Amino acid sequence: MSGYSAGLYATYMNAAPAGTGPYVDTWLLWQKFRNKVDPSNAEEESYDSKGFTASLEAGYTFGLKDWVSTDGTQNAARLRLEAQVIRMGVRADQHVDAENYTVSGTGAGNVRTRVGATVYHLFTNDRTGRAIKPFLSLNWYHDTKSFGVTYAGVHDRAEGNRNFGEVKVGLEGKLSKHVNLWGAAAYQQGKQGFRNVGAFVGAKVLF
Repeated sequence: MSGYSAGLYATYMNAAPAGTGPYVDTWLLWQKFRNKVDPSNAEEESYDSKGFTASLEAGYTFGLKDWVSTDGTQNAARLRLEAQVIRMGVRADQHVDAENYTVSGTGAGNVRTRVGATVYHLFTNDRTGRAIKPFLSLNWYHDTKSFGVTYAGVHDRAEGNRNFGEVKVGLEGKLSKHVNLWGAAAYQQGKQGFRNVGAFVGAKVLF
């Protein structure tokens, strides 16, 4: 699969030095992809998928406690309540495979809503230039549509993932003026045996 996307985004955040208060985040993306399927016993098949994806998120951050450690590290404990709505408008073109069966996807136009809470602790040390933020997030997701595929008139779709919960733990860190690290792991569970586990790590080095 190859493709591209282009879009716009806007964010409003309260300018309070303590990092508390409301925020609003929104973005709009146009996406287009070229998808290829290479069956073992047939010629390569290809089809396009394209559409708009949009998100609106809002929340409020509460200050729980602030203090300074004996080594000069500034501590800030925070609780953030969040709500998000995403419209998934990318739609795959219907195509005919090598055996002359019609294949089409379902679920385009799904609206996903998420409500959640994140608690985090920010450690900042101006002397060393380090900032570390471990966090824990609890989220609940709801989809208006199920994703699936129709093949030769037979419809098959994913089950149990229209409503599911998520637990995520992670860490964001600024080790120096030039090195940033981040990572997280998440567990999701819904109905009918739906489970999903994921993790990611990342780094950025500035020269």
